Amino acid sequence: MQRKRRKSFDIGFYVLVLLALVLAYYALYGVNNGTSVTYAEAKQLFVQERVETFQVSGSTLTMSVRDSSVSSGRITAKCQLYSVELFYDDLGGLIDQQYRDGIITDYDLDPPYEPPWWSSILLYVVLIAALFLFWQFMVARAQGGGMDKGMKFGKARLRFGSEKDKKVTLRDVAGADEEKEELAEIVRF
Repeated sequence: MQRKRRKSFDIGFYVLVLLALVLAYYALYGVNNGTSVTYAEAKQLFVQERVETFQVSGSTLTMSVRDSSVSSGRITAKCQLYSVELFYDDLGGLIDQQYRDGIITDYDLDPPYEPPWWSSILLYVVLIAALFLFWQFMVARAQGGGMDKGMKFGKARLRFGSEKDKKVTLRDVAGADEEKEELAEIVRF
């Protein structure tokens, strides 16, 4: 009995998690409420004077298009733009003329992205820091040491314990045949 109740709880839990994921997806991305058109089709809609309102948000062009085939008389069409500046350069004159004539009733263009003021300063700071580190590296190499050679200047090398304890005797190397041969070669030389 206890086992059956546990199994139904597990299935219910997974169904709730799945439902929460689906709701989160629709909350973040929304329902696709418009037909997707290519840039050429969007341009043709402007030339045919069928666009009533439009909005450019990010790189997405959302248009309210007059269409007599649907009961409401309008459909929503979306188009992904490569560049908002290119879009406005291409159709800016036509859009302004249609807005003055009353064909386009309303439009909204998001301002282009402008980086924060400190980002240009940050670039120079990183460049100066890189040049300083490169200079430090080259000076250290010219002095015959590594990067930390200057940091070790003036530090004493301390030796702990006495030198008597560290002496090596012949018994320590008694079985080292290779070392004996090398020493014999040095004596012969």
